[in-house]
Amino acid sequence: MRIAAYIAVSVVLLGAIAGPAAAQSQPGIAVPFGHWAYDAVEYLTDEGLLRGFPGGQFNGERPLTRYEFAVTIADLLNAMPAGGASRAPVGAAGAVGDAGARGLQGPAGPAGPAGPAGPPGPKGEAGSPPSDEVVRELIAGLMVEFRKELTDLRAEVGDLGSTVADLDDRVTTIENRPNFPVVTGSVDYRIGMIADSTLNSEFDAITATFGLEGALLDDSYARIVLKHHDNLQPLSALGVEVDRGPLVVAPVGPPDPRLGYGVGDVFLDEAWVSFNGSWPTESEWKFGRQYQRYGLGLVVDNDRLSQQGVHGQFDDLFGGDVNVELFLGSDHYGNLPAAYAGLKNCYASAYLQYARPKWSIGVPWLIDGYSADTGAGDLWDEAAWGVDFWWQFLGRRELHAEYGRLTEHANRSTSSHPENLNPEAWMVTADLWNDDDLRLTGIYSTVDPEYDIVYSSVHPYFEQLMIQPGAVMLPYERWWYRTLALANVETVGVSGEWKGLEPKSTVGFVYYQLSENSGLWKSKLLDELSHDRLYMVKYRYDFNENLFCSLTWAYEEPAANTYVNCNSIVMLRTMLSF
Repeated sequence: MRIAAYIAVSVVLLGAIAGPAAAQSQPGIAVPFGHWAYDAVEYLTDEGLLRGFPGGQFNGERPLTRYEFAVTIADLLNAMPAGGASRAPVGAAGAVGDAGARGLQGPAGPAGPAGPAGPPGPKGEAGSPPSDEVVRELIAGLMVEFRKELTDLRAEVGDLGSTVADLDDRVTTIENRPNFPVVTGSVDYRIGMIADSTLNSEFDAITATFGLEGALLDDSYARIVLKHHDNLQPLSALGVEVDRGPLVVAPVGPPDPRLGYGVGDVFLDEAWVSFNGSWPTESEWKFGRQYQRYGLGLVVDNDRLSQQGVHGQFDDLFGGDVNVELFLGSDHYGNLPAAYAGLKNCYASAYLQYARPKWSIGVPWLIDGYSADTGAGDLWDEAAWGVDFWWQFLGRRELHAEYGRLTEHANRSTSSHPENLNPEAWMVTADLWNDDDLRLTGIYSTVDPEYDIVYSSVHPYFEQLMIQPGAVMLPYERWWYRTLALANVETVGVSGEWKGLEPKSTVGFVYYQLSENSGLWKSKLLDELSHDRLYMVKYRYDFNENLFCSLTWAYEEPAANTYVNCNSIVMLRTMLSF
């Protein structure tokens, strides 16, 4: 019954969508009866090439509109054999039989009952069909005359097909989602060695999640997830790397110099409920602790730490193609739902997107970002904006580019650093090749040294697999799993994934070449560009959809005149999800 109800609703929606579209496409100008198109279409109908005018027959009491002619021509084109194949001849109607002899006229009397019809006459010979040349000329003329109307008609049919597919996907998603509570989780175990002069720097790391999720009602869904890791997860990569990021207080105890969760922490990763709404338009609302990202994330991406708030998503506004997202919540939360003391500050962001099937352009806006109390009574709020562009070209290849500009910092005024009042960042990814077996993607990013948005892709989640006292190195998980964007660094690279070895295996690689964005280095982890090339090769085997193992080798090549005693890693990873 539920499926039938959804199908009925879908039909009503399609009628509501298609009706206005068709009405808007039908020009009000009627084609006068003297127009040659009437004779052409009637001739094609008489020859058996058309079923007739719209509605099944020609209505001689009113002229047809140009749109009705376009529908008739489209029907003709669909009925024509592919490749210009010859048509089967259509015979003419047989001649009427001879009338019987007339009898003598008698006196007028009452009318008698009608006599039976006489037998039909013999069938005439089949008439010769019109030549292909004549038919082609008529069709070509009609297509030229009603070219604009045919183009509009094809566009309407394409839009209607996309709407039907979208509704079908939505119904399938609703029907297949499980009811709450369904147990979900993962175990990610990594073991390996970071090579130094003694080759004895072994490590192991485990990250696990456990949660419950599922549908509460037909239009609502809930998810709650706890997360545990036994390794250091830096929360402020920026403060460590460029000495310009805001102070991030550790969940317990005094601020940690490394600014991160301690070993063995268990924290609330997600806790939200979502439901569909109808005001001011069709929308989806999500309340609770959640993740958000706009485009490539240079302006908004809280991958490193979920936030408490409310998120609204509004699709297909103003008749379609325009999408809007809004988020309002708190800028910083710890490992429990309560905010850190003294840091209960507002966070607000928005995203406006114009989306077409093959391309889209969006504007991410950080209205009120992270704030950090400097202790001197000053309080600033981050603010930024950007432009995001996506394009699908040459089949399945994709290009994605984003520009971001930071207009306010979290812990200082922009005028306090006159060397760069409005820091910028760029990120571009473009597929060089993409088919079933191989995908190659070119990568480019450049980030000014003052560009330090806390919740952005320059500040991602990663775990420090090993702390090497005195060693200068980029954390490997900092650049393995996502496109690298690093403050004060320009990056050119390529990533690849090959699935042609055998069905369950994948070979992947990443290569980055790094150069300075500027000479404004600070005396922290990246007090200079200590590595200028990064390499990673990975072999992965999927046992099933829930379990895989991978073997990874990676190397960070020291820059010229730089001594680094720790620069390569070998790691075995096992990932189980349920």
